[in-house]
Amino acid sequence: MADAGLNETQLCKRSGVPQPTINPILLGESAGPRMPTIAKLAKAFKVSPE
Repeated sequence: MADAGLNETQLCKRSGVPQPTINPILLGESAGPRMPTIAKLAKAFKVSPE
């Protein structure tokens, strides 16, 4: 996120992924994000979801 110049709120807005979903991912508390979430985050960072 730092390399992209984004904070958590900006990432939520850019990706359309809600903050309650992003926060556990960032904290390493998520069992593993689902593919639709990964796809949205990858699009926000302009990278491939793979």
